[in-house]
Amino acid sequence: MRHEEVVARVKVPDIIEKLKIQGKVQGKEFIGCCPFPDHNDSTPSFSIAIEGEKKGLYQCFGCSSKGNIIHLVQRCLDLDRADAELQLAKWFGFDKVVYSPSSKELSDLLSKQEEMAVEEDIIRIPLPRVSNDDKDILSYIMTKRSYSIKDAQKIIDTFKIKFSNKGYYKSRAIIPIFDSFGQQVTFEACDVTGQLNPKKLYPKGSPMARLLFNHSEVTGDYTWVVEGIWDAIRMWSFGEPAIATFGAHLSGWQARMIIAKYHDVFLLFDGDDAGREARDKAMKALKPYLNVMEVNLRYGDPDDLKKNDFMELIRWIKR
Repeated sequence: MRHEEVVARVKVPDIIEKLKIQGKVQGKEFIGCCPFPDHNDSTPSFSIAIEGEKKGLYQCFGCSSKGNIIHLVQRCLDLDRADAELQLAKWFGFDKVVYSPSSKELSDLLSKQEEMAVEEDIIRIPLPRVSNDDKDILSYIMTKRSYSIKDAQKIIDTFKIKFSNKGYYKSRAIIPIFDSFGQQVTFEACDVTGQLNPKKLYPKGSPMARLLFNHSEVTGDYTWVVEGIWDAIRMWSFGEPAIATFGAHLSGWQARMIIAKYHDVFLLFDGDDAGREARDKAMKALKPYLNVMEVNLRYGDPDDLKKNDFMELIRWIKR
């Protein structure tokens, strides 16, 4: 079942009523207190569009959670996606529910080592001291990543990127990384000089195998899966939703998160041998459960793509 199918067949206020969310309609939105158990919201910080292009998309400005109708049912009732779809079908008489994997099938994707890690609470690592001046990171994004000043500033603002000019992470871009619910967990410290080793640093104890960059920000049912943060940002600059796996390896936990949230996935990994091997493994893990399309690069990585190159890829996909 797709989010678009739900909002086409059901009035959003009817779902809000089923979930017993308190609030009121204001224009084209429903405004109320956040309904999620882990957010003790005493002021109306939650909104969901009941009409228009964003119909069914919600956001809480208090806890920063966002998503669509199916995600809302998942969070409010503490269900996996398959059970959330079945609950919607039961409430509103959908005569057909698209197959979704069971909780057991999703759990089977995890190794014993990963299962042990899931049982532990994720340690939230605070950001290091950063500069209040954007000029260093702005210059890096423009010159090294080939963005205009306008686009570079938008990237800084959207992804909350800062610059560290002292301490252990000196001369690195600090890019916050959030969990599925939009809570900052850790960060990537990226070399902006081209001279540091390693180029990317993650704080000790960072649970990278259990996170996906930009996962909480993608609210639709499809996404591009890429290797690195800057690859995902490049796809975002093309107007496409994208998540990153932090390297040429898709963990069982990451696969589980992707399967639980999306229906359609485009795999766009680096064009080297490691990227092709990683793409094949990701395809094997995801294909039984999702509509998966492999998109191949002859060389380089997605961050190297120009707009025209990307449009050529899109034309190839639609053939």
